[in-house]
Amino acid sequence: MLLGNSNVIPANVDPVAGAITAMIDRESALNLVKLPVAKVVTLCGSSRFVDIMAVCAWLMERDERVITMGLHFLPRWYCGGDRHHIAESEGVAMAMDELHLRKIDLSDEIFVVNWSDCIGNSTRREIEYAKEHDKPIRWFTHDPIGRRVKALMTEFDHDK
Repeated sequence: MLLGNSNVIPANVDPVAGAITAMIDRESALNLVKLPVAKVVTLCGSSRFVDIMAVCAWLMERDERVITMGLHFLPRWYCGGDRHHIAESEGVAMAMDELHLRKIDLSDEIFVVNWSDCIGNSTRREIEYAKEHDKPIRWFTHDPIGRRVKALMTEFDHDK
């Protein structure tokens, strides 16, 4: 029920009125908590580094409150032996490359995971596409997120 409004019909008396009241309450609550519009970032890079991309995406969403898009970190049981060329093995590489460009269209910027300065043909094409569409480019090797991920990986290696 709306606070301070005795004219609201309880949901157990009239389900339609209850549903309308719930919508009004939700809308009122949303108006009270105005969140800034989140920036959208597409992660680009080789599927060999999808685990690194997953950590980058997590840190960006958690700490920067951005929406990330990129590759999917699929489990080994789905991928079989070749976890790095799933789209090729399933015959959808070209379609997925085009879909990735659409993600860039929706993005405010891209984040290139250029681990060991590795940039393949697909990633190079995505970088050029982003440049052509005036999208800012962040580089894993020159970004605080990249430095944090490297530090986490180093810490993990030392703990072994």
